[in-house]
Amino acid sequence: MQKLVTLHLDETDYCDILNAVARYQRETRVANALILPDCRGESDLRSRILAQICRAWADYRDQRSSIR
Repeated sequence: MQKLVTLHLDETDYCDILNAVARYQRETRVANALILPDCRGESDLRSRILAQICRAWADYRDQRSSIR
């Protein structure tokens, strides 16, 4: 079941999100293939990448808090 998230963004936030997604697509590759977890859902590519960026951020925060 797909869910819809609506964001009200100013121009800067909109550009930053799209730039982060584009950067992920450029820099997260092995043998020229994009690295993403197995797709078990119906999310489109941009949504999957944004979710992966969020998961990576949360993992980073969890690791930092466990060090303290």
